[in-house]
Formats: sequence, C-alpha cells, structure tokens
Amino acid sequence: MTSGVGKILARLHPSAIRSMLRERRELRSAIVNANWLVVGRLVYLFIGMVVGIWVTRYLGPERYGVLNYCIAFAALFSVLSSLGLNFIVVRNLVQDPAHERETLGNAAIIKLVGAVVQIAVTTGAILVIRGDEPDYILFVVIAAAGYLFSTFEVIDYWFQSRVAAKHVVLSNLFSTATISLFKIVLVLLVAPLTPFVWAIPAATFLYCVGLVISHRRVSGSWFTSWRIRASSMKSLLADAWPLSLSALATVIYMKIDLVMIGEMLNEAAVGQYSVAVRLSEMWYFLPMFVSGSIFPAMLKLREKDRGLYYARLQTFFDGFFWFSAVVALGVTFVARFVVVLLYGPEFAEAGAVLAVHIWSGVFVFMGVASSRHLVAENLTKISFYRTIAGTISNVALNLVFIPRFGIMGAAWATLISYAISGWAANAAFGETRRIFVMQLNSVNPVSLKRYLVG
Repeated sequence: MTSGVGKILARLHPSAIRSMLRERRELRSAIVNANWLVVGRLVYLFIGMVVGIWVTRYLGPERYGVLNYCIAFAALFSVLSSLGLNFIVVRNLVQDPAHERETLGNAAIIKLVGAVVQIAVTTGAILVIRGDEPDYILFVVIAAAGYLFSTFEVIDYWFQSRVAAKHVVLSNLFSTATISLFKIVLVLLVAPLTPFVWAIPAATFLYCVGLVISHRRVSGSWFTSWRIRASSMKSLLADAWPLSLSALATVIYMKIDLVMIGEMLNEAAVGQYSVAVRLSEMWYFLPMFVSGSIFPAMLKLREKDRGLYYARLQTFFDGFFWFSAVVALGVTFVARFVVVLLYGPEFAEAGAVLAVHIWSGVFVFMGVASSRHLVAENLTKISFYRTIAGTISNVALNLVFIPRFGIMGAAWATLISYAISGWAANAAFGETRRIFVMQLNSVNPVSLKRYLVG
C-alpha cells in the first residue's frame, strides 16, 4: 500500500509533471511536424503532376529531353554546394543552440563558396562535352546558377532543428505555386524552351525568399546577424566531408542515366525516359516517411528485447516488400495506358520503360528499411559501400545496355543496380548477412499471409 501511494506521489511531484508535459509537447510537435510534411508533399506532388503533365505535353519528347538533360547535368556537381552539411548542421543546432548564429553563418559561407565552385566546374564540364552547342552550355549554366540561392537552405536546417516543418512547407508551396503559374503562362503564350530553363533557378530563389522571411518572423532577426568563425568552420567541414562522398555517389547514382542517354542516344530518348522515371519515383517518399515514423519505437524495442526487435524488423521487411511488389505489378499492366493517357501518344515509348523501372521501387523500399537498421547498429559505412556498389554497377551496366537496348537498357540497368545496393550487397558483409536473409525471406508468400494476419 505504501509503495503504491509512493508511486502516486512521485507522479505528482513537480519535476515528474514537468517531464510528462515536456514529453507530451514533444510528441505533439512531432505529430504536427509530420502532418505538415505529408500534406506539403502531397500538395507539391499534385501541383507538380498537373502542371508538369501540361508542360511536358507542350514541350514534346525532344525539348523536354533537353530540359531534363541540363537539370541532370547540373545536379551531377550539386554535392559541391551541399557538402553533406544537412545532418551535421541540424545536429549542431540541436546540441549547441548557444552558437546558433555562428553555425548558420559558417554553413552559409561554405555553401556559397561551394556553389561558386560548382558553377565553375559545371561550366567547364559542359564546355568540354558540348563545346560546339551554345544552347546546351547556356541552359546548363542557368540550371547550375540556381544553386547559388541554395546558400539560404541553411534556414531549412534551422527549422528542422526546431521541428518546425510548417515554415519550410509553406515556403516550398509558395515557390511551387508561383513557378507553376509562370509555366502555365509560358504554355499559353507558346513560349520557347529558354524561359522554362530560367524557371529552374527562379524556383530555388523564391523558395529561399520564403525561408528568409519565415526565419525573420520566427527568430526576430535577419541573416545578416549570423557570424563567421574560421576555426569552427573547419570543424564543420571535417564532420561533413565523409557525408559529402556518400551524397556524391547518390547523386551520380540517381542522375547519371539521363546524362548517359543524352550522350549515347538523343534528346527525345531523354524525354521519354524522364517521363517514365518521374512516374516511377513519385512514391519514393513513402518508405522514408513510414520508416521515419516507425523506427523511433523500433530503436527503443531494440534496447529492451533484441529478439522481438528482429521479429518486428522482419514484419517491416515483409510489409515493405509486398506493398511495393503489388504496386509494381499493378503499374506493369497499365503502364503504357497511363503514360499515353497522361502525356499523349508521343510519349508511348515511356510506357515500356515504366513497366520495368517501377520494379526498382521494391529495392528502394527494402533499401530504406535496411538503412534504418544500419544506423541503429552504427554501420553507416556499409550504407556508403552499398551506394558505391550501386553507382559503379549502374554506370557499368548503362555503358553496356544503352547502346544495345536504348532506354529500355537504362531501365534494366537501374533495376539491377538498385537490387545490388538495396539487397544483394548485404550478403557481402558479415554484419548485414542476417539482413540479406531476412529480405530474402520476405519474398516467401508465407510472409504475405503473416503480414496480413498480423
């Protein structure tokens, strides 16, 4: 009886009450933050899809291919302006809020210098590859110029550290809505390709303007109050450079196929492939969101009961595999119909590409789930090795497949390389061999029954 009364009194102690309220506030903030992210993403996808389809149909395969080639080419060097700072800056802002202005100032300067270097490198590269095509040079430089404005994305990191996605989402929607309206006007005016290219840096500029204004309203100060300190800037770079290597591999992994198609085939082929990839990848945010929502609880379970943790992880793999496989199977049968319905008969060739590329999502889902486990086990180096394996295999397979099979070859190269990085590579490391087997077990139809029954 006494112990029971003691427990009740302990719960009523002011420190216990404050702790409980604080935990509830944090949970509420996390839920509100997640809701903003999901709603923002869905609205962004809807606007982007509707206007994107209209613009794509207007431009046609060839001009749409030129546009996507230039975007992909500029993105290949984007790591020079990001330098893997995202997670490091967020971490520092959370752990050391007293030096907030210094952290933001140092990160902004690093990103600004990196963006200048990126533009220089991108310009040099396109001059070497397309030196006799002034339109390509101009378009790539314009696309790369947008990364100058991304200097102010450090404000995004600041909002992330405060679990305040609302302001980031609103800034993104403001930019998306404005640029979408601009593109609609261009289509109605039967505009040439050049102003559509200018819309790329304009979107980043408007997004960053929204971030700056939101930061001013929330913090009460302008970015001019940020500070710069050389010693802490070096520390920031030292922490970030390993992540920048991983980011570089990821960017090459995601964008190199478009550039290689443009070099080996033609602009129309890039346009066809871009449509298929756009439809195939539009749902990739789902595994990131679901795993981000589930894994905090999984991590706590891991500390209490490792056996139950792995049982839940197996269910996680089962659910991800069968959900993504069912979606891929359904899209396979209607791929051509959907592409022609949305984009017109000019893009019919993209239907066959979509029917193959959509299966990459199965390994994306599996890869995201296993990546969360690697973070929990402090095996992030293996994540990097897996990405490198996927990047190398993607480039090598593209070199062989594209000349022989065209854009279908690029789709198969992507599918195989995703399978290597998201699944097969786990068999190469003793620490992840168990994950490889668990992912393999998910393919067993028995796992589908287990998942449905719960």
